[in-house]
Amino acid sequence: MLNVQRTLETRYPSFFERHRRTARTLSRFLGFLFYESRFQKFADDFPHLQGYDFVEQVLRYFDFDLRLTESERARIPSSGCDPPPAPRTPAGRQHGKRRHREECAEGHQGAPGD
Repeated sequence: MLNVQRTLETRYPSFFERHRRTARTLSRFLGFLFYESRFQKFADDFPHLQGYDFVEQVLRYFDFDLRLTESERARIPSSGCDPPPAPRTPAGRQHGKRRHREECAEGHQGAPGD
């Protein structure tokens, strides 16, 4: 799941080679800052969860509070859609998102609760 030291070593290998002691201290600090041990415990406790069950357990485990209005809830599709490809220009971004919404809407059978 989350391994701060491995991520830093992969992204900044020369820093780890030149400043090994500082890099390890920085890794431990960032691991503490990002609750690395809690993420690892979650992964150990719930390796079998997928999809909606995974999301629901993450929200519960990390004590998230999510409030939606009825109009926001209605916009959540009952089944997922692949995210749109990354846009290359600001004009393409708007067009790409709109096209993606239209493609998702075509395959969508209605909002939850319909």
